[in-house]
Amino acid sequence: MTTRHHITDYVDIKPSHEFDARFVINGRPSPLCGVKLWLLIDCHEDARIQVTGSDPASSPHPRSFDGTIGSQRMVSEIDPAWGFEVEADALHVRRVNTKLGQRVHGADIMIDDIGRLRFKRRLGKGAAAEADPCETLTTISFRLSDLNYGSPHTIPITDYRGNRKVKVLQFRTLKMRLASRVVKLELHRHWNWHQGKFDQLVAGSSPVLVVKQSQSLRWGQLEEIQQLGQDACLLLTLAARHLAVVHVVVAATKERHLEEWMYPLNRQRSTTEEEATGPLIDENELEDYFSSVAVRWSALTDQQRDAVRQAIFSIHPAVESSIEGSFLRMFTALEGLAKTWFPDMRRIDKKIPALMTAFPPGVGGLWPIIDPNEDGLDAIRNRLAHGGSMGGKRMEALSVGIDHLQIWIEKILLAILAFPNKVSPQDWLSRHVQQQRSELPRLRAVVKA
Repeated sequence: MTTRHHITDYVDIKPSHEFDARFVINGRPSPLCGVKLWLLIDCHEDARIQVTGSDPASSPHPRSFDGTIGSQRMVSEIDPAWGFEVEADALHVRRVNTKLGQRVHGADIMIDDIGRLRFKRRLGKGAAAEADPCETLTTISFRLSDLNYGSPHTIPITDYRGNRKVKVLQFRTLKMRLASRVVKLELHRHWNWHQGKFDQLVAGSSPVLVVKQSQSLRWGQLEEIQQLGQDACLLLTLAARHLAVVHVVVAATKERHLEEWMYPLNRQRSTTEEEATGPLIDENELEDYFSSVAVRWSALTDQQRDAVRQAIFSIHPAVESSIEGSFLRMFTALEGLAKTWFPDMRRIDKKIPALMTAFPPGVGGLWPIIDPNEDGLDAIRNRLAHGGSMGGKRMEALSVGIDHLQIWIEKILLAILAFPNKVSPQDWLSRHVQQQRSELPRLRAVVKA
């Protein structure tokens, strides 16, 4: 697991945004609150929020904060002349702490989750409050969770004065399909700077997918474009063997600017180290991979896409679990693929072989998924699903089996997405499972026993 290290000291840092706001609970506004927001300069930490309000007992809306366990909204109350608005949806208030005897700032409102945080700016005095769907996009980009795979090749140059320049040698272009057209996304790395204590400069960076030729897209397509960015991250996750998700969406026209943060207080991240297994797709093949699989992805039905998503996220989850839980999650996702393509089949020993016949994984020497001798990977699944233990000698079998199950799922997914089965020189996991072939008879016997 990648441990979250909070490297920023917020005591002496000026908030990124400070404004008045109200909560909206069941359509009823709360008393006015003071909000401070600290947004991060990179993808490694979470945002912070501090909200204070008047004592609810002294407010004309004494029930405004009732039902704090649930989902609410928060809307800023900023002078319209500034052309700036902040909205928070799917917001969860953990509790409200009141300070005895204080009315102003007499309540600390503890927020532990925000589903979506939007910053809206109107550019120019003539900009309408609501966007015209036909407005032309000038910029759209997606800031991602931590990812080194596919990053641009750079050469840093520093002179004797400390001035630093970075020469970028190559950007990788990932092609996705939006309706009947091709959308090109370049994989960049963007940097931010923060003035720390004692004149120190703190630098942070995030991988970014930048939509090229955004001028051909319209504001009314924004929801489709956001889904396209999420789909690109899904395919990137499969290729990199490392979870990549969208943290921030930035979109702009000549009249407005939108910055939308996903789960800013608890941002999704991979639970594994990126370099642990090596990539599934070689970085040099990344552009060819996207050109191929994007066509196939656009041809899948919504149900088929959901099954592929579940399979990829079963291998690369955002939440940690035990090895037993991981194995069951992956096997269930494999069954989901088989059921989606062969809905009339019910038996596991029929539907998974049918899936593999339709989409040959093109790999041999692995621990069989289904075996009539009751020592395949399905035997591990059955034992775990019925509450059996995989302790003792069986734990080694489980550890090896989950690696083989991952390779099976990955190769089937590549076959579904119509990409040729190639092994990258950096693919450590594929080489590792082949080296375990001599141990399989012993481990299968342990499972059967």
